[in-house]
Amino acid sequence: MDMTNIIEHLGKEAVAYKEFISVLQQETGCLVSRDYKGLYEAAGAKEALIARIQRLVDARAVLIKAFARSLSMEGPAENAISSMLGAVSPEQKKAFIKNQSIVSNLIDTIKEVSRVNSLVIKNSLEHINKTLGFFGNFMPGAVYKPSGAFGDVPMKGSRLSEGA
Repeated sequence: MDMTNIIEHLGKEAVAYKEFISVLQQETGCLVSRDYKGLYEAAGAKEALIARIQRLVDARAVLIKAFARSLSMEGPAENAISSMLGAVSPEQKKAFIKNQSIVSNLIDTIKEVSRVNSLVIKNSLEHINKTLGFFGNFMPGAVYKPSGAFGDVPMKGSRLSEGA
């Protein structure tokens, strides 16, 4: 087990995060254009990518622990990573830091695009609520009173028990 496996794995994670960003951008386009079918497809793709990313993150943790054990290191992951970087070549250290930075930047991009999508959804819901409120102003009042009377007009007629 060596650092090369971890570096390559971070590259695989970066690819998955880029795909996730692409799906989020597709989702943004669907939200703006009101393409509900595309929105459902994007939601399905996001679910699959989230599961894939979770598996990749779990696999990275396993790789880091295995590498730390191969170097006879124990303790918290933060301490192990800094110690591991001290035990590898400068080229591997540089490659690890580069890939880690790429993954971190992609995660920040995901957060930003998600924030934009949530704002689009929030503004759409506000628009819907205003529209419903506008239509609510045109709703007529109740036609019948609980007593069965229609406004102030007494109900009399040949078919009523109190008659005409």
